[in-house]
Amino acid sequence: FFRCVGFFFAAVQLCSPPLPPLFCIVMDDTAPAKSTSQEIDYAALAVQEPELGKFLRHNQTTGRTTIDYNDPKALIALTAAILHSRFGLTWEIPVGYLCPPVPNREAYVRWIAQLVLSPGAAGTDLRGIDIGTGASCIYPLLGNALFGFQFVATEADPKSRDLAQQNVSRNNLDEKIEVRLVDQNLGLLEPLVTEEDDSFDFLMCNPPFFEESSSSGGPRVGHGSANPCPQRSDRTSVLTSSEHSTEGGEVSFVTRLIEGSLQLRTRIRLY
Repeated sequence: FFRCVGFFFAAVQLCSPPLPPLFCIVMDDTAPAKSTSQEIDYAALAVQEPELGKFLRHNQTTGRTTIDYNDPKALIALTAAILHSRFGLTWEIPVGYLCPPVPNREAYVRWIAQLVLSPGAAGTDLRGIDIGTGASCIYPLLGNALFGFQFVATEADPKSRDLAQQNVSRNNLDEKIEVRLVDQNLGLLEPLVTEEDDSFDFLMCNPPFFEESSSSGGPRVGHGSANPCPQRSDRTSVLTSSEHSTEGGEVSFVTRLIEGSLQLRTRIRLY
């Protein structure tokens, strides 16, 4: 599906010769970006971050120390520990919100950097958009910590927006990351269309995958990644309804993103 979206964008470009090219890149699992967080030594990490130590478990079968991935509090403690020890970030979210695994979020940010940064260049002058940043605000925080990217992060849920803002403020990044509360009834890029002085180097998004009609409306159990699934023996977290579902599902979401891009066009270099 997402490759088809890429072809659609290409067709839009071909049909609009008076305008400069509009670049569209679609993220997939083969993106050549490496994360520094692939292997976790839980015991060593807990020495640096004592709060994580409360959740360590010793597996008698493997002889390894780990955590219970079905415990949302343990997942939050792990994410907070990694963000603080490796990136110097202070981060919190309450139970009941999507707790993002750091490795694939970091890989996404590094992949974008490969596309928008010249070799050896700093990213301090580059501005990005994160659509639906969530309570964690994970992409803007990592983007700034790794490359100095500045962000406008949008969020339609007021509580999630407030939690995201708290994560920005506790890291003294208010001048680098702006968290905007947006009206979900408007286009995904509507808050940016009316601001003629705004231009951005890239847009990123981790969209909800399910249609609203297919969800119960309450918290949903998932595996701690972008795509929630029924409870399993690892990577379980809890998501709010706005994190796992949207009207029309992912097809409608991406369609609205395309429609917004037809208005903004080259004001965003990379979609």
